[in-house]
Amino acid sequence: MTIHDTAAGVRSATFAGRTAMRWLAIATVGVLLALLFTLADTMAQNISPLPSKPTVDLPVGQGRLLRFNEPVESVLIADTTIADLQVVSPGMVYVFGLNPGLTNLIAITADERVEATAQFRVTPDVTPANEAKY
Repeated sequence: MTIHDTAAGVRSATFAGRTAMRWLAIATVGVLLALLFTLADTMAQNISPLPSKPTVDLPVGQGRLLRFNEPVESVLIADTTIADLQVVSPGMVYVFGLNPGLTNLIAITADERVEATAQFRVTPDVTPANEAKY
């Protein structure tokens, strides 16, 4: 073997070694990313489980006052075409039915804890039909 062959052989071995190391690094990063996304999904599911939520029947055009145990920072309605709300105070909101359907409400405190959840079943208002019977 000549020096030139040895140098070429060393270069080839080094190149092959670098390629193998790159593939190993890429595979390792891929596995770590997969684990990270799996753990993040699992942690997100465990961090904020929603407590069981009561169902409140609410006729179209009517409303209910909801009082919270402590002041809340945000109150969210999932589908505002079914029901909407008006904040009365940090501890109370007025929810009113707009259209028949099912939606939910979530109230969150300033320190991002879920203070309350509720499900609203908005139904057609049958009061005028019942009054017409009599």
